[in-house]
Order: sequence, then C-alpha cells, then structure tokens
Amino acid sequence: MATYQIPAPEPMNCNGDVANNWKSFHKAYEDYLIATGLDQKDKKVQVATLKSLMGTECKKILKRLQLSEADMKDPAIILAKLQDHFVPVRNILYERYIFHNTEQQVHETIDQFLIKLRQLAEPCNFGTLEDEMVRDRLVLGCRDSAARTRLFHEKDCTLKKAIESLRISETTSEQLKKIEREDNQEPVNYAQRQDAKKQNVSKSVDRQRKESGNQLKQGGKCKYCGGAHERDKHKCPAFGKSCRKCGKANHFQSVCMQKQGVNLMNEESSDDEYAFYVETVDAIRHVERKRYFVSLSFWDKDGDESQIQCQLDTGATCNVMSFNTLCEIKQSGSPTMQPTNTKLKLYNGSCVPALGECDLNCIYNGESRRLNFKIIKGEQKPLLSGETCTSMGLITVHIANSINTSPITAPSDIFMEYKDVFEGLGCLPGEYHLEIDPDAQPVKHTPRRIAIPLKAELKAHIETLEKMEVLKKVTEPTEWISSHIIVRKGSKLRLCIDPKDLNKALKRSHYPMPTIEEILAKAKVFSVADAKNGFWQVKLDETSS
Repeated sequence: MATYQIPAPEPMNCNGDVANNWKSFHKAYEDYLIATGLDQKDKKVQVATLKSLMGTECKKILKRLQLSEADMKDPAIILAKLQDHFVPVRNILYERYIFHNTEQQVHETIDQFLIKLRQLAEPCNFGTLEDEMVRDRLVLGCRDSAARTRLFHEKDCTLKKAIESLRISETTSEQLKKIEREDNQEPVNYAQRQDAKKQNVSKSVDRQRKESGNQLKQGGKCKYCGGAHERDKHKCPAFGKSCRKCGKANHFQSVCMQKQGVNLMNEESSDDEYAFYVETVDAIRHVERKRYFVSLSFWDKDGDESQIQCQLDTGATCNVMSFNTLCEIKQSGSPTMQPTNTKLKLYNGSCVPALGECDLNCIYNGESRRLNFKIIKGEQKPLLSGETCTSMGLITVHIANSINTSPITAPSDIFMEYKDVFEGLGCLPGEYHLEIDPDAQPVKHTPRRIAIPLKAELKAHIETLEKMEVLKKVTEPTEWISSHIIVRKGSKLRLCIDPKDLNKALKRSHYPMPTIEEILAKAKVFSVADAKNGFWQVKLDETSS
C-alpha cells in the first residue's frame, strides 16, 4: 500500500515582511505537527523538528536571543520568544486608523477587498465586533454607490447580506458592460485609412460614382446587410441572423430602421470637424436670461405647412434643429438627411455629435428662404444662428465708430502725481515717548561677536539704516546697551535687538484693546494695507532714543 509523505513547511524567511513571514511559518509548523503526529511526541523531538525546519538564518537569530538551557528544551517558549522578536508590538490606534481609511481600488473586486479588510482587521482587536466593523468598511469603502444606497435602505444589513448584495451588483455590472460592448460592435464596411483630413470634392464624387457602378453590376447595395452581392437571399450574410437592436430576423444592426427614421448615411471621412459653435442647445437652460423667439412656417415637398417656434441665438454659428422637430416638419415618410461629420461645440467646451444636416424651406414675413440645419438628438427648440438672424432681419447690428473712454493712467503717472507719498519711510506724525521706571537699573550687554562672513553685509545694512535715519550712531557713553540679533529672511539680513531687559524697565499704559466687532461696527469701506517696516514709521523723541 502506497504511503503519502506530508511535505515539510518552507524555512522561515528572515527578509522582507518578517512579521507576516513568521505568521505563515508558525501556522505551517503547527499544521505539520498535527498532520505528522509530532504533537504527541516528546518535547525533545518537537524542539529538534522545529530547529530543523526553521532554517539557518532563523537559527542564528534564535542563538542571539540567549535562551537558557531549560527554555531551549521547551518548544512553546522557543516559539514565544521568536514571536516577540519577529512580530513587534502593534499600535492599535494606528492599525484601526489604517482599517477605517481603506477603500476599494479601481480594479479590485469585492472578494479581494473583503480579504484585505479581514487581514487589516486582525491586528485591530475588534473582538466580537469584527464582523460589524468589516461590514461597515465594506459598504462605506466600496466603489459602487448605487449598491451602497440600496444597503442603506436595508433594515437589518448583516455582513452576509452586504457581501451577497455587492457581489450581485458587481456581477450584474460586468454582464451589462459586456452586453453593451457587444451591442456597440457594428460590421466594418471598409478598412482603408484616410490619412488626409480634407479630400478633394471632385475626386470624392468620382470615386462614389465608380463604386456605385460596381455595386449595380453586382446587384446593388443590400438593405438587409448593407453590403453588395447578387440578388439572392441565400447569398446575403444577414439571412437567418437576428438584429441586435430590434431582435427581428434577416438583417443587421447597422441597417436597422427601428427608431432610426433616417436614411443610411455613407461617411465620406472619419475625421471630426469642429467647425460650428452653439451657445445654447440644452446645456444652459438653467441660466437665467431673457430669450427671444420667432415663429417660422416650414413646408415639405408635399406642400404640408408646419408652424415652428425658433429661438434666436446670436452666439451660434450654425442653425440647429432636433430630430423630433424635423419629423414634425417631414410628416410624410422618413426624413432624409445628408451625412456630416460635424460636432457641435457648446459654450462649456462639451461636444454634441450631429446626426446629419438638412436644407428646409421656410417663410418669414412673406419671404421664402432655404435654411440649412444641423440635426441633433433631443427635443430642444430650433436655434437660428447670428448670421441667419441678421440676414432675415430678425436682429440689427449697430457698429459704433467711436467710443468715449477715460484714458488709462499708467503707474508712472500716478507716481509722479503723488511723488511725496512714495518718498522716505512714510513716518506717522508726532513722536513717541517711552516712559522708563526711575528705579530700574540700567543694563549694559557685552557686544556679541559677529561671524566673519556676515560682517560686510551687516555693515552695509547698518549704513543704509543710518541714511534712512532709522538708526543713529552713538559714540559717547550710554547707560543702556541691548544685545543685537541677526536674522536672515530669504536673501536679506534683518537686524533686531533683544529687548528683554529694556521691556522690564518700561512703564506701560494699560487700556482695553478694541475687538474686531467694535472696529467694524460702523465701517462702510474696507481695504487691506500692509505697513512695510511699520516700527520704523513711528519716531521716538530724543529722550527715548
């Protein structure tokens, strides 16, 4: 009888994520003991087995732990010491922070997200609340907002219900995407790439005539498959097939006429042309503004007349009409349109593809006109472009030859007119007196040493302050000497003093500071002003300086 040998676990990997590596090895070792029956053997056998399986690197670490001889004979103590070494003490608050901020990634399935949450919840010590915490994070962190909304409506949403609901929603979404991709696939009638974006019109017409002649020889274009073949239904590739659009038999989706109402258009070029701009289709109906409309009389080839209200849009560069409105005008038969690759660009930058274009006869004020309209989906009122409105006399354009404007004042003119404002420091009127306590003992600080690289720059800065009369050179003995502080702000030096001892000797005037509410209570005009070097703009009297 053949015997099955249980494979030994892999040695402990002491590189990389050693904490998870140790957990994996520890679990595999315990399973190996039970499977082989070593858990019933003597401790000496278990210790020897553990040392044999842990690997060379782990043995070196165990040796550095310096366990006593008694501890080395107990496998439980050895495992506990290695556990303390490989698995550091975790910060529960941080682990829970990571857990509660975890969200489902873009290409991550619900099952993968659930496994990750289970792993992150393990060191959080949630206890009996682990399932509820995982449920909350699973629902709040999933990317499916519709499924999340449905779960919020559940009266008793358990973890099991949440998982089932999210799985169903995920599977359904994938299936619907697959169906939509299949429905959007249409047969390719030509595969030749046109590199030139603008083709010569005469060459295009000649080519179409040649192709039409060839198709007539072969039996013409088939209305069931869209291709050209002999007039035999058995030769038609659509015979016996079902349409993916309407579900009916014996024709392809590309030539299906259900809810289409438009003759099949052969595209001359695959290049999109953004030649027309439309300010109003339906995208700015929320904008509050005054609009102007006009009623035009349209008639078809059978003489049927239709009164249609059109909106004047001077910002549009083409006339626009919805397909539903075109159907109202062309009441007999299916409306015929010419193919176009034009996309209508709205004021916000978005684009609306045109289904085609159509020339329509209309009457306004007894005058007959033929207008070209771009046809789009929807139920919007027709738009008349600025050019059409002008040509029909619906609006008039007045061009002013001259405009009275105030001359623009250059900054240099302002500087010259208010020259005195931009000279000097701009000191406030009056002088400020510092009251010193007569009982205060004057303090004289020893001058601090200045770094050699800063001496030249500091000297130049002090000379500049002397010229501006911010500082005054003192050569005679003085009672007060404060230490200086040099602060570099960006590329410039800022010279300050240490006023600690001087402030102790000053007498202060105590009064309540006004609040921001009191300051702004009666204010009507507001401005922001930043005083440059504000302390320099308050002069001190001779005694205080």
